[in-house]
Amino acid sequence: KEQHGNCNVPDKWVENSSLGTWVGSQRRRKNKGTITSLQIEKLNQLGFIWNLEKNQWDKMFQALVTYKEEFGDCNVPQTYPENPRLGQWINTQRRYKKYDRLQKEHIKRLESIGFIWNRVEDAWKQMYQELVNYHRVHGDCNVPLGYSENPQLATWVSTRRNSYKTGQLDADKIQKLDELGFSWNPD
Repeated sequence: KEQHGNCNVPDKWVENSSLGTWVGSQRRRKNKGTITSLQIEKLNQLGFIWNLEKNQWDKMFQALVTYKEEFGDCNVPQTYPENPRLGQWINTQRRYKKYDRLQKEHIKRLESIGFIWNRVEDAWKQMYQELVNYHRVHGDCNVPLGYSENPQLATWVSTRRNSYKTGQLDADKIQKLDELGFSWNPD
């Protein structure tokens, strides 16, 4: 700990493999309940971390909180230069949730800071809301391609029409757009 600042000795530490084995053994003994409370207390006084996976998750979560404080969202790019592992960690959290492998506590913590599980679906909802706002003001959904107030909306509307024509738009999305009075073939 004096040399490295922590007690997280790797299992196969080259400098002292028996120490790495011993540290792993202490964690297993605690899980099995075969370590004494005095031994636990002594290791705790050193700052011994019993669950490295939880500790690593907490560190990455804190990095995400810091990112959100700076950028206002949790949409860390896959190749975020400040912390390249953060984008990968986020993808892992999404994948784990998709396959019911993410702890409920972790889901709650991520959702408490506005984490988006499906970025594509969220982007669709946001643009749909932009179209609703446009419809409220203009009375139709015919956003012109050169619409300077929101060029992204104009592109999104055009892309929906193309997706519809090629059969690549989901039925539920077609229905939502139809209910809004969306014109699939504007003049």
